[in-house]
Amino acid sequence: MSGYLTALQRLPRSRVGLWTLLLFPLVVVLGMFVENSHQRNLRTEQMVAARARTIAQYEAALIAQRLNNQFVDLQFSGLALIGRDADPSHPTPNVVRSLRTFIRLHPHLYAIDILSANGNRILWSTQPQASHPITNGSAFTPIAGQPDFFLGQDRFAARAAQTGASGHVLTMRVRIADAQGNTQYFVESPYRLEELLANPALRNTPWSLRIIDPRDHSLLGTVDALGVRFPTRTASVQPGRSVRVAVHGVPPLQVEASWTPQAAQALGMPARTPWGLLFALIASMLVAAWAIDTLLRRSERQVSRLSEQSRELEQSRVQLEHVAAFQAMIADVNQAIAQAQDEPVLLQQLCDIAVERGQLALALIARPDVQGRFQFLAAAGQVAYLEGLVISSRPDIPEGNGPAGTAFRQNRALFNSDYSSDALSPWRQAANALSLQASAALPIVRDGQVWGILSVYKRGEAVFDSSLQALLRELALDIGRGLERVEQMRQLLSLRAAMDSASDGVTISDIDGIVLYVNPAFTQITGYPPEEVLGRNHDFLHAPDTAPSTVADIARAVQQGTFFSGEILNIRKDGTTFWNFLRIAPVRDVHGRPKAFIGFQRDITANVEQAEHLNRLKRLYQALSVEGDVLLQARSAQETLAAAQVEAPFDPFDDEVRQLLRTLAPIVQSIVPDFTTEFYAQILQDPGQAEILSALSPQEYAHLQQQQAQHLQFLLHPDTTAEQIKERAQRLGQAHALVGLSIAALLQATSLYESLLRSQLERSALMAQTRYRLLRIIQARLQCDLQGEITAQQDLLSTYHALLAHPLPLHGRWSDLAQGELDRLASLPGIRGAFIFRVNETGQLRIEFAAGTVAAQVQAEINAQGLHPTIHAGADGRRGPMGQAWASGLPQVVESYLLDKRLQPWHAMAQLLGVRSATAIPLQRGTAVEAVLFILGAYPHRKRPAITYGTRLDDGADRVFAVQADAAVEVAVGAAQRCGSSSCNRLFGQVGSRVSTSLR
Repeated sequence: MSGYLTALQRLPRSRVGLWTLLLFPLVVVLGMFVENSHQRNLRTEQMVAARARTIAQYEAALIAQRLNNQFVDLQFSGLALIGRDADPSHPTPNVVRSLRTFIRLHPHLYAIDILSANGNRILWSTQPQASHPITNGSAFTPIAGQPDFFLGQDRFAARAAQTGASGHVLTMRVRIADAQGNTQYFVESPYRLEELLANPALRNTPWSLRIIDPRDHSLLGTVDALGVRFPTRTASVQPGRSVRVAVHGVPPLQVEASWTPQAAQALGMPARTPWGLLFALIASMLVAAWAIDTLLRRSERQVSRLSEQSRELEQSRVQLEHVAAFQAMIADVNQAIAQAQDEPVLLQQLCDIAVERGQLALALIARPDVQGRFQFLAAAGQVAYLEGLVISSRPDIPEGNGPAGTAFRQNRALFNSDYSSDALSPWRQAANALSLQASAALPIVRDGQVWGILSVYKRGEAVFDSSLQALLRELALDIGRGLERVEQMRQLLSLRAAMDSASDGVTISDIDGIVLYVNPAFTQITGYPPEEVLGRNHDFLHAPDTAPSTVADIARAVQQGTFFSGEILNIRKDGTTFWNFLRIAPVRDVHGRPKAFIGFQRDITANVEQAEHLNRLKRLYQALSVEGDVLLQARSAQETLAAAQVEAPFDPFDDEVRQLLRTLAPIVQSIVPDFTTEFYAQILQDPGQAEILSALSPQEYAHLQQQQAQHLQFLLHPDTTAEQIKERAQRLGQAHALVGLSIAALLQATSLYESLLRSQLERSALMAQTRYRLLRIIQARLQCDLQGEITAQQDLLSTYHALLAHPLPLHGRWSDLAQGELDRLASLPGIRGAFIFRVNETGQLRIEFAAGTVAAQVQAEINAQGLHPTIHAGADGRRGPMGQAWASGLPQVVESYLLDKRLQPWHAMAQLLGVRSATAIPLQRGTAVEAVLFILGAYPHRKRPAITYGTRLDDGADRVFAVQADAAVEVAVGAAQRCGSSSCNRLFGQVGSRVSTSLR
């Protein structure tokens, strides 16, 4: 144009020539302006159409997501709440409550209907209504890729309008089939159209969206800035200003977006050609030629702005496509989670979906090991990036300060647009080689704690904007919830196995005490089969002699929703009574209110009878001691008749006794060697005591004889007090109990002790009266020693029984149970250490949990010398105690550690640490040995207490493997309620039919 101005200056200044020169550029400029206006209008129309298509795609994605979510919810209601084998026309009260709660939580649904197998009759509904459905079964169309999902047509339902809504609904069905694919029933829910089509994003916008069903060309509704409206006419194609898109995943539906001519102004876009401005421009051109250049520059600037807006719209379109892809990805992820049965398979499926549907270059899920290095559990896409890749959660190394490590430690999502930051330098080269650009690391929270991380990567210049970041955060949350769901389903199966195989009786009852479930052990203990117990109150177990106070305590605990633990006398079906160690625990709902009770029964009749037997022996000994005193006095009456003096009350520890013992000390010293030899010669005649002594090595046996001689000298020492005898008796009684010496054997040994001493004294040259007094001292001090030992044994027995009676936790993980139980076990008298061993891939037994005074030393010594036990047989074909326990599934007892040749490599360590015996007990889960409990004893010949405790820990492992959360018990209670009066062998069949038995 400057050339034209130059030519204008050079032309002659004639009027005709000037106007000719001015009109020529004016015509040229006018033509350019008209063409520019036309192009601008075309671009505006294109941009408005692109924006309209984007809005329609967003509405379509929103409808698809709502429908997909609802289909998944209906499928969950049919499978998890109602069950495949349930009677659809008569759902259980628990199912009814769950479905009505579901309706209250989803106001967009009018009702949930259960229909017959042909879909033409309503069997049951959450709303009172006629038996015929709103939409005939032939009007439903199956969803592509989901043959069990059916979408009906829109209807006006007067029954739905009575609830205050518009009455316009879109019917949906999910087919519930049995294992052979035969239709059992349908679960239908009319979706309120005003909730399905609502789009708050259209407020204050010029768009009008029409949702069309191409099957009958009906118009479901119109959505605009005023909300959702329902025209009565059918849909017609809008000519001109409209675009139409299909709803993703729901082929029968389409969304048509239309706009008014004023849409461009409302959206801030350039309007059509301003003709008034054009006339003013022509007038201005006629006045001054220089305005032409100005107008041209203005046009160029306008074109530039339009181009910029076009690029922004294109970016918005691409971003909305990404959002739609991410939403579809999350829908597929949720569907995979709903059907998941195995955790590793689920993790890999999630990564595959993220890459395929989310248009990501790489997706991975990882979690750190004990050293803090992330192990990749699943990955999809450009997995070559992971070769040699090191990511850590430790903040003290560069590999731990990247997005993954930081996201894991701080529990927050991190997004990066490129690898330019210093924190990403360890991985920059590998990422550039694969053209990876944007990345995101999101923590996966499981059970309230950060479990691992989800990392995703994109190529090119694409970044994660705020909308994609929000969707990725939602994806990470869904993964965490999905893992929790898989674990809960695994726990359900474990609960069934644990309850069915537990040695304790297990019952589940409602808050009124009505029995809902019993396990086989309950039948074995009481004799009552399940069909005679379910639906009854526990009162039928009360015997005529059952303590009313105990019954009142149980009733009070149930009424207050608290725990109960105690002994109660119950009666079996055959009329015999048994002592039951009963533990009752409440199962609470989300509000903390008791909704059921779970009880554990253990037959402790043998323990009670043993305690009563000990009390009878103690009373018998006391009676025998009194009788022996009388006989001794009668025997010595003639010898002391000459004294004819009345003795004061006898005190075996007074000054006169001490003086007598000092005088007779040489005589006592002389009889000690012969007494000790003859005592053990007599003891070895008893098979039970001989078995105990046979567990001693020659050195230990000689040391025992020496200690026995010192004990006799201690008893008859002048300065020995009653307190000292009782203190030593406490230790001796405990040691005797721990080596297996019964109270009856202790009474026999004490009687032999006294008899041999009397025989020794009768052969001495003592006068009768002196011998009589010395015998009375011996008898009194032996009685003091014996009473102390009996008390010590009873205390020890009570300590062990208290541990066995301690209730196992209903919640938590196996690791928490194992360590807590080992700590309690290792604190018992006579136990040096307790360990739980597991087998590694080479067959070696490695310590997993340890407790006790020598635990740390044993671990350090085994690791330092590499003396790990194994389950394999040695060169002689024999296994060690733990290997034999693992192979046979039976407890193995080592009565003398130092005499067992299989344990030769560990003899030096055992002698150094004071280990005298050991017990290896297999811990089983079902029929498979999971681990070995290994107990080191400080005394030889140790059997029953350890084995009894091992049975408890074995049962506890079975129970805690299953009952890890109130949620698991909650589902068990619900399943038991659904069993009704049928066999409870089907307790979990209705709940866990979709869960693989591999989760056991």
